[in-house]
Amino acid sequence: VLLMLLPSCAGARVLAKDYLHIVKKTSDASIDYIMKKADYYFNAGHPDTALVYYMVVCNRMNDKLLDKDKRQCALAYLRKGNVFYIKGNYADALSAYFSGLRINNDCKAKHETGRFYNNIANVYCVFGDYVKGLSYYKKGYEFCHKYGDKANAYKILANMTAVSTQIGKTKEARKYHRMSEKVKNPADKENCYMSIFNFALILMTEKKLPRSH
Repeated sequence: VLLMLLPSCAGARVLAKDYLHIVKKTSDASIDYIMKKADYYFNAGHPDTALVYYMVVCNRMNDKLLDKDKRQCALAYLRKGNVFYIKGNYADALSAYFSGLRINNDCKAKHETGRFYNNIANVYCVFGDYVKGLSYYKKGYEFCHKYGDKANAYKILANMTAVSTQIGKTKEARKYHRMSEKVKNPADKENCYMSIFNFALILMTEKKLPRSH
């Protein structure tokens, strides 16, 4: 079964000249401005260009930054990791997620912490280490629950449901599915689709789906 692990949203070759060009171009720009440019390119379907901008923000990180800028640097690592993940470069994605998590943990506000743990867990599950993956999902859910982040709590619980079916733990899968239904946004099409998809996975694992004739 192909798991549909939800990221809390590379084999990209970033040429040195491209990076240096953007470093010079943005030398006087704020971290916030560079992040907006990076997000713009990513959302416009240009992940390689976005990656370069995210890297520029990542390399702005230093202990003297204001807390709000440190949070942006942490998010830059998160989104850098997402680009790598999308392109199948999971080792680099994991490294980026851990780097961002370390910065995030030193920030005053920790509302984004659940997203880091979710994406770290995704990578471990891709590697087939479901035990470690589930342990990180659980950490992520704790932070989402603490800060009332229902959107990412749903993604984590949906991922935990899918992974539990993958390893044949249907009792746990049903528990996580019930929990996910409590935080599901009924107006979100992705949430609704994953709800049905995961319930079907549970029935398949329990061999309760009716046979087609």
